[in-house]
Amino acid sequence: MVKKQSSKDIMLAHSAAKIEYYQKYLSRYLSIMSVARSIEEVNIFDVFCGRGIYADGGLGSPIRTVQTVKEVRENHPSDKRFNLYFNDAEISFVKQVKKYINEHYPDNKDFCNIMYLCAPAETLFDKLCGFLPKTGFGTKNFLFVDPYGYKDINKQTFQQLMRNQNTEMLLFLPISFMHRFTHYAFNEDANNGALRLRAFIEQFFPTDHKIRREEPMDVKEYIDALSEALSFNGKYYTSSYFIERDSRNYFALFSICNNLLGLEKAVETKWSLDEEDGQGFHLPEKTMQMNLFAEMFKEENQKEHFEELKNMLFSFLTERGRTNDEIYRFILRKGYLPKHVNAILRHLQDQKIIKVTLLDSGNEARKGSFYINYDASKDIKHPKVLIELKK
Repeated sequence: MVKKQSSKDIMLAHSAAKIEYYQKYLSRYLSIMSVARSIEEVNIFDVFCGRGIYADGGLGSPIRTVQTVKEVRENHPSDKRFNLYFNDAEISFVKQVKKYINEHYPDNKDFCNIMYLCAPAETLFDKLCGFLPKTGFGTKNFLFVDPYGYKDINKQTFQQLMRNQNTEMLLFLPISFMHRFTHYAFNEDANNGALRLRAFIEQFFPTDHKIRREEPMDVKEYIDALSEALSFNGKYYTSSYFIERDSRNYFALFSICNNLLGLEKAVETKWSLDEEDGQGFHLPEKTMQMNLFAEMFKEENQKEHFEELKNMLFSFLTERGRTNDEIYRFILRKGYLPKHVNAILRHLQDQKIIKVTLLDSGNEARKGSFYINYDASKDIKHPKVLIELKK
């Protein structure tokens, strides 16, 4: 009898997809921090670091973190401090991580400072709620939260962790299980596991929200609802990335950040991994089947995205004219990149459907000058252009 593969022993495809997203996003994040003049140090907290390496040789998040920091330091030499905190409630996992890093990265003290912690997530979160708000403007904090479920996820705690404006978080959740048992969680006969899910849902969603009503809701809608809830009423910028484990099970990563550049890098990471849709990871078998027809449908798929974004943008502009920074924020929240909307705007400009006006002079902007980027949009008090539909 063939023994079923376990995610505890080997790195299954969905785990590899999770770590790939984490590493790609972390690399982008650290590359920016390395050249930012105002940043002096970066703290990276892996709250549930696990054992670090699987039986089949797959590398987990703590090892990938060290690997990424070393690569970034080599590509962007600086005197900035990178402090890594690897924590797990299981002491044997922490010891295994430490042993592997010391053996494979004996020079780790040359490019980072590593602290090994063994504490329950609740205890560590309590300490971080006191520590993070005290970090100054020159310090950035990045939390990777890959919990064993969702019982340790507390809305109030997350708000405290994020409140100093210098913290970003990447959160992993077992979406399909949550989606499947949400309604049962609110039944009178719900068991302890379902009651923990009920507590989670009650924290993030009001009683009249669709997620708490017995209405049809697919997994993708559920992910979108969670992503919106994790923005805490728009206070933070969020982005989601789904991961398919099998035909019935999905996980999702949620990027939560305080600034637009972080959101852009999260969306950029999604599109780098899912070039067709920028949404998530499909099983290798399904990806292979899709690739057989990829070229045939690539142009059609691009047209669908073009039309979808064009319709969203057109509706957005129908209400009133929009500045470049408003459009930049809008398209990032919708999961698209500046290059996508620039193509739409060029099309609308060629069709003489929009007018682009320089706000400092009142003159018409040079053709193709839309200023849909971070540098031109970060100061909302001084937008560059007004883009509006022609009457």
